[in-house]
Amino acid sequence: MNLVDEISNKSRKLNTEKFCCGNELKYAVRMLEKELDYYFDYILDNRKDLDTDGILVYVENMINSYRIGLLDFTQNLEETIQKNYLTEDELNTIVNRYNQLILEFSKELNQHGIHKFSGSQLLISMERTKDNERKSDESQENRKL
Repeated sequence: MNLVDEISNKSRKLNTEKFCCGNELKYAVRMLEKELDYYFDYILDNRKDLDTDGILVYVENMINSYRIGLLDFTQNLEETIQKNYLTEDELNTIVNRYNQLILEFSKELNQHGIHKFSGSQLLISMERTKDNERKSDESQENRKL
């Protein structure tokens, strides 16, 4: 693929947007969106000649790499906020967009008869993250006692 346009666009954006975690995570989610669009078209165009299961596993692994990066921020929400990396609202917006992309990709695949994508397992729940932090805080309190 020719990435000249992509590099040019990123260069222009980097010159106008301040460097911070929020902007970098938003950029990562935009890149995920482009990758999902590419793979959706690729799967539909080549599904007769393609090992659909194999490509879906590859796509799930690619999505999971984005998920792991976002989970680093969500699982350490308290620290993320304290260090002024992101506000909780910014992180919620980014995670919600990530989840929306996964759900849309899954829905579009289903509409075309491709049902083996495990999108629901790749979603990020902010509620679960908050519960984990509460449990972690409680266990630290108990250790102090």
